[in-house]
Amino acid sequence: MEQSAATDNNEVHETQTQQEATEETVAALPKKNCSKNCNSCLANESVNYCPQCEQYFCKLCSKYHLNMRSSKGHKLMGMKTPEFLHKTFEFSLCKVHKETSVNIYCVTCKDYSCPHCLLDLHNNHILDSISKQFENFYSKFSEKITATTGRVKILHEVLAKNEAHFNDLKANVEKEIKAIIEKESEIKILLRKYTGTLIDDINDKFNNYTKEHNDYTTYVKDCITTLNNFKEKSETQLNHLNTRSIVTLPEAVVTEVIPIDNCRPFLCEFNVSFSGSVSTEGTFNGNVATMFGTLACSVDKETEALIASRPAISLV
Repeated sequence: MEQSAATDNNEVHETQTQQEATEETVAALPKKNCSKNCNSCLANESVNYCPQCEQYFCKLCSKYHLNMRSSKGHKLMGMKTPEFLHKTFEFSLCKVHKETSVNIYCVTCKDYSCPHCLLDLHNNHILDSISKQFENFYSKFSEKITATTGRVKILHEVLAKNEAHFNDLKANVEKEIKAIIEKESEIKILLRKYTGTLIDDINDKFNNYTKEHNDYTTYVKDCITTLNNFKEKSETQLNHLNTRSIVTLPEAVVTEVIPIDNCRPFLCEFNVSFSGSVSTEGTFNGNVATMFGTLACSVDKETEALIASRPAISLV
């Protein structure tokens, strides 16, 4: 029982040791340049190798080579197969016997050996052929390449999804910005419309005030003229008056005093009304505020849906 368990442990250890030595095996073998042009046409890149002829052939020349009578029985070797790749390794010379190439791998020592060293240095060691070591490494490395290819494919899919999401987001942002600009134009049109109405209303009122002001100015000037005329006539009359003639004052002079007396209350009343409507800042601003408030309510009714539907950009 104990001997069987020890044997199993040794086998496991040997397997692990062989796997660990795989990469070191190939790393110690310098590789030839496998990229060659076809030895037949000298133009195309070779894809196959003929071990019998030791020649490289492209895809087209490979068919010709196998159909020729002299080489019909040859077996071509693909340049990407493990067999070909193994043949393209030049084995290093033995460290002890400098003129002999190594041809075996010692798993125990993790080193290459030539036939002369096997009996002297590697007696009862775990040995393995270099070809098998290479095939194990090639298989393991191929699996890694396959796994890496799968991961690259997944990453490409993720990248494509992210790019699609970004493009959708960009289109959404551009759409929202366009909507904002369009709504801005609508609001500007409405604003121009109602501010224009305000300005026109204020101008109309001011024009009315201007007309009243001009009429009042004309009236006052007429009153001044009347007073001046009355003054001149009165002065003339006074120069010729005496105690006796004052009782017989001409009727025309008395008649001209009447418009002056009549204009006084009208002058006072009009001045108060005019001053209160235009000159008083509070009253004037109050009228404008009232007008603007009324128009603002009208704007809100017409643009309620527009203002309520403000665009919102979602980055989710």
